[in-house]
Amino acid sequence: MALYFKNPGPENTEKTIEEARRKVKELGIKYIVVPSITGDSAIKVAEKFKGLNVNIVCATVPQGMFWNVESMNKGPYAEISNLKKIRDEYRRKGLKKVMMGITKKNKIKLNKLGVKVVKGSVPLFGVSFSIRTNLGGLAELDLISKTLELFSTGTQSCVESTMMATDAGEVPEGEVIAFGGTERGLDTCWVLRASTSLNLFNQKNGFRFLELIAKPRVSFTSDMSSDYLKEK
Repeated sequence: MALYFKNPGPENTEKTIEEARRKVKELGIKYIVVPSITGDSAIKVAEKFKGLNVNIVCATVPQGMFWNVESMNKGPYAEISNLKKIRDEYRRKGLKKVMMGITKKNKIKLNKLGVKVVKGSVPLFGVSFSIRTNLGGLAELDLISKTLELFSTGTQSCVESTMMATDAGEVPEGEVIAFGGTERGLDTCWVLRASTSLNLFNQKNGFRFLELIAKPRVSFTSDMSSDYLKEK
């Protein structure tokens, strides 16, 4: 039976990992996908999964992405308590722009833990975000992205990170456990049938949702502007 959280956000990370570990032991799935901007969530998963014969892949953001601290008055950093704390800490330090990426310290930890890191374009985000912010209007990928967000922001993240890992050749097409979250941490987890982005809608071998492990009952859905991710 799936675990449902009252609210979305990083506060659900530990319980989400615990439920996923239980499911790995039950189903014997060998591949785990974790989206992680800084590497923190991937480290937590790898440490909790020690002793299990699994391959953990961390999918992270492409080069050049950053948070615009001055625009965090709306969106997830203004509406989710644990994210507010992160925003307020940035402001206390006088930061206006915070680059995204796995820290050097975390890269070393992930390597020691045997976690593969995939860094590349986010399938449903990069190009469509650029169209919205620079050209105006919506791209077809936005419709897919916002539909997945109806389940939870983390569900969208599960799909994107799994496609990234599969496209990179670090995860074979087949059953995986995929994590997702709302900006930071983990609050969603699915058993998925992974596919490359090329095979997403393939009738025989395409991407499928197989089993829900955990998610927030009501997820955060952002507006399409995502001002906290771009410069003024």
